[in-house]
Amino acid sequence: MREYGGAGGNGLRTQFLLAAACLLAGLFFYLIPTGPQQNIASGIRLTLLRPFVDIRSALSAARSMGREADMLRAQVDSLRAWVANNAPAIEENRRLRVLIGLAPLVERSYRAVSVHRPGNLGSQSTVVLDLGHEQGVHGLSPIITADGLAGRVLEAHPSLSIGMDWSHPDFRASVMSEDGELYGIVGPEPAAFGGAERLILTGIPYFNVLEDGTLMVTSGRGGVYPRGVPVGRIGGLAEVEEGWHRSYWVYPTVHPASVTHALVGVADTAGPGEEADLSSLFPRAASPIPDSARQAGPRGAPGADGRG
Repeated sequence: MREYGGAGGNGLRTQFLLAAACLLAGLFFYLIPTGPQQNIASGIRLTLLRPFVDIRSALSAARSMGREADMLRAQVDSLRAWVANNAPAIEENRRLRVLIGLAPLVERSYRAVSVHRPGNLGSQSTVVLDLGHEQGVHGLSPIITADGLAGRVLEAHPSLSIGMDWSHPDFRASVMSEDGELYGIVGPEPAAFGGAERLILTGIPYFNVLEDGTLMVTSGRGGVYPRGVPVGRIGGLAEVEEGWHRSYWVYPTVHPASVTHALVGVADTAGPGEEADLSSLFPRAASPIPDSARQAGPRGAPGADGRG
């Protein structure tokens, strides 16, 4: 009776040949130039390893969708609680306005959109939205997230739109302090090497001082952005022209890379001279100033007190 394992000699010889073949193949791939190595590796990924790559991509997408679902569920729960708490006040306000003959509250219509990045060189500040002018989006529609202002639409096509975030060189917005006392214009300004991009606020009179952490919101002037949407917080003095004006660094409340879903304005029912005011929709809890704001000094010689 043959022993378990069959012909031991043939099995050992086969294993030795397989090991030698693997060793020679590895040595061959190790010695060939980098270019052919990458071509062979790409070919293997697209053929033998393609099912494993697809499975890994599907798992990553499922995990991402799970996280987004949890986040959206939390936002919906918060919105439901807010509506439940404020519904009586909203109805009372409506009835009182009817009784005393006031015009209806200014309303804007918004649609939820998915925000995508083109990913090609030179389009770092450009976004693509999955709604177009067929859904009411137009070339000046604001793009708003739960954290504040993200940007605006540049071009509206039939079923998609091209927009820009606040880091785009052409971005400008009229802003005011949260108390409505000081007004200015913000635009993008790259930070020092290794720092994050930020905005710069100009047009503040010389004798008015803004404290670090002051929230700046859209003023509603210009008819592009509704009033009261958070833009950023003051993070230090940038420049002083003595006797004329001050400029401040502003650290935005919205990080462009984190925006995957947003609201885009699709209609504006505000009458002449009226402003849409969204200030009641955003929490007023203080948010910390980034460490880079404390380390960033003024662009010129003046110090934090405005003196040289």
